[in-house]
Amino acid sequence: MFATHLIICVSETWFDEDLCYSSTNIKNYKLIRNDRPGRRGGGVAIFCKDIFSMKLLSKSADSDIEYLIVEVSHKKFQTVVSCVYNPHRTNVVKPFFDVISLYVVKYNSVIVCGDFNVNLLVNDSYTNNLLDNLSSCSLSVVNRSLPTRFAVNCTPSLLDYFIILDLTTVLKFDQLTFISDHDLIFCCLDINIDRCCINKTISFRDYRFVNTNLLLSELYCVDWSECWIYPSTDEKLDFLMGILKSAFERHVPIRTITNKSMSCPWFTSKSLKSIKLRNKLHSIWKKKPTLENWNAFKSARNRATLVIRNEKRAYFNKKLNSGLSTKVLWRNIKRLGVHCKENVECSLEANVVNDAFLLNCVPHSDTINFMSRDDLLFRDDCFLFSAVSEYDVAMSIFKISSNAIGHDGLPIKFIKIILPCILGTLTHIINHCITTSCFPEQWKIGTVLPVAKKNRPCSPSDFRPISVLPVLSKVFEMLLAKQINEFVSKHNLISPFQSGFRKNHSCSTAVLKISDDIRSNMDENKFTLLCLLDFSKAFDMVNHELLSCKLKAYFGFSCSALKLVKSYLVDRFQFVKIGEDTSQLKPVTSGVPQGSILGPLLFSIFINDIFSVCKFSNLHGYADDIQLYLSAPFDQAKELCKSINTDLADISCWAAASGLILNKNKCFVLPISARKLTNLDFLPPIFIDNYPLKLVSKIKNLGYIINSNLTCTDHVNSIVSKVYLILRNLRQSAIYTPTATRRRLAIQIILPVIMYSEVVYSKHDSFSARKIDVMFNNVTRYVFGLSKYEHISSWKDQILGCTIADYHKARNCIFLCKLIMTQSPSYLFSKLSFTRSARVGNIIIPFHRSQQSSRLFFVNASRLWNSLPANLRRKLNRSNFKNHIYMHFKGQISNID
Repeated sequence: MFATHLIICVSETWFDEDLCYSSTNIKNYKLIRNDRPGRRGGGVAIFCKDIFSMKLLSKSADSDIEYLIVEVSHKKFQTVVSCVYNPHRTNVVKPFFDVISLYVVKYNSVIVCGDFNVNLLVNDSYTNNLLDNLSSCSLSVVNRSLPTRFAVNCTPSLLDYFIILDLTTVLKFDQLTFISDHDLIFCCLDINIDRCCINKTISFRDYRFVNTNLLLSELYCVDWSECWIYPSTDEKLDFLMGILKSAFERHVPIRTITNKSMSCPWFTSKSLKSIKLRNKLHSIWKKKPTLENWNAFKSARNRATLVIRNEKRAYFNKKLNSGLSTKVLWRNIKRLGVHCKENVECSLEANVVNDAFLLNCVPHSDTINFMSRDDLLFRDDCFLFSAVSEYDVAMSIFKISSNAIGHDGLPIKFIKIILPCILGTLTHIINHCITTSCFPEQWKIGTVLPVAKKNRPCSPSDFRPISVLPVLSKVFEMLLAKQINEFVSKHNLISPFQSGFRKNHSCSTAVLKISDDIRSNMDENKFTLLCLLDFSKAFDMVNHELLSCKLKAYFGFSCSALKLVKSYLVDRFQFVKIGEDTSQLKPVTSGVPQGSILGPLLFSIFINDIFSVCKFSNLHGYADDIQLYLSAPFDQAKELCKSINTDLADISCWAAASGLILNKNKCFVLPISARKLTNLDFLPPIFIDNYPLKLVSKIKNLGYIINSNLTCTDHVNSIVSKVYLILRNLRQSAIYTPTATRRRLAIQIILPVIMYSEVVYSKHDSFSARKIDVMFNNVTRYVFGLSKYEHISSWKDQILGCTIADYHKARNCIFLCKLIMTQSPSYLFSKLSFTRSARVGNIIIPFHRSQQSSRLFFVNASRLWNSLPANLRRKLNRSNFKNHIYMHFKGQISNID
């Protein structure tokens, strides 16, 4: 449809101000240029194909870096294009990024290119500064490997690059030798300019006209005592499910609608009427161009614009109203595409995908001879499952909030409606399962929905299996998991260093523990190696026989309890559903059930003995994410690596004996030190099974980015990048939603991103704090509809009731209060020491040497705690501590949802 080159950017144009535009035009292209005034050289220009509209947004004036920022649009498509020339190899890029960051939050597509005069092939302060600014703006460089400048007697360097928001849109990048010593670079992007509308037919159960009284009266008339007559659990469940399915089909009808494209969901008959009148009067004016006809058309045009704007405002206000419940609000947010990932449909055959998902299942013939080991210590106390009451069953049902529907087709909403009629029968069936140690066959079938891992999936490995189990199965699992958890907690059987699937434990507590341990060693001028280990499909590789052995040997499960767990695990089946395409039912021979409630707990039990494997290193885990770390003085680096290699060899042996596989390509080593680590040649290699692990300078660990200096810079950059992405999505509905709604969206969508793992760094350094502040200024502009030219000093405290820095302090105090009250996790509570005076209740500030250490949680949060008024600290056992702490930091924000 279009010519090959739609946009051409030129840096160092050398155009003079006196040079007229006609002398520099290219046929069929529009031109906007920014010449260097009063001096030779420099200058930037952007040529755009004339099918596009082009509008100047910003250009450099007196700054050292020269740039041009324009908006390129076609129909409903808009993108920002910028051409940059940095004439000096200096850190002068910040003025440009300060400006481009304003447009990053407003446009879904941003393209930057030019000569930055910063060599990305060299790791120096200039490169790090540029990459840091890019990360803060959620921008990524397309070409990072090949040099673009080849000068005589100079090392080739990478100075010219394309920078975009989403690297997945890159179809092709290449470079060619050009007239200067800089290569000509070009890039082809997959951007949808002409959007198409696709209508979909959707079928769903309509509860609006359900006669609840008739439904309940019909079920009350059922002779439920017949269920007690059947001898087997499966027969009892068949009896119950037959009645429930029949009632569900009769009383909850299926409704089919055509879900039209969401491009204009606000469009109403009133809008259509005003548009028709506008078009009619426009035709009249064209035929008879009188002043009277023009005024009539102009009035109708303005009226149509006003009607459409009001209809949009009414629609978004209805769907995103601040008075809606959180559940309804989030459902509308996803449907409107305000803040959600694009739903990429799977185009593969269901049978092909199902076969690929089941490749990880190992046969039972691979059972390891575990019981013959000499190091087993069998427990004297025995675990037995006990019968449950109707109250227990009812509470478990009301705890389930997911609307996912299993293969039986019964949703939790229907179960809650008819619960008074079936509670006794369901409780009887569950207790019969416990008594006979038999898990029903119907509850062992999983519906697997493939969810894309990337934007353009092309093979089954690009999809993640999401399994949906019958809702009544989840009720039974919840009751079993509760009893196991109570027994395990009572006897402290799970390692304290396992943070996954445990109350008061989280990714944040795990990262906080690791970072604080490393910080203590950094203060002693020690060097730390942090190894992140990855197991391939760990949940799917659990060997059932070996799990049963561990339950008996380490956790004291009785024969009847083991029989029920084994019945739960074996003879399971799954099928994949892609739209209307359903695969064959196939057996699942290993692993804990995906999408289950009991599965994660059983997995934690399965890998629990890994924490006793290491002889030298510290080990911490969150589910199957294992972190191993060890510190030593720099002069003992060889001994340190030797100890870690010994522990890694033991872990590898443990994994082999447990039937798990370490994915060595995804295992990394992060050296951490207070010194700047520019040369790591002094380090011997770290191996797993003779495979050298890759050394990295930073890595994401449980959602938090840790770097080699243990600073928060990289994590803050990641936060800022995510927030700008969210703001771009929210911008689409900003002018149609009231301030109260925008504030709620900011609190519920943006604030959790900002506050993720906020306890790891209780206090930011000045550079990161400035980034957070600038980012929150943009959030404030979105909430209150302020332009980039308006001052926000009087507005920025109105979202949270205080500054973002004070809100951060309040959150740290709340976390510390919870830690003191619950004394959990134990690995964090053990780090707290209190003064002898119970009346004062001060925390002893941990010893630290560096300023960086003073910013970490246990140092800074302890200072904050000690600075609180004594009467506030004595409110530990009161539920209103949170409100009081917010009030202390001058924030009237106790009403945050």
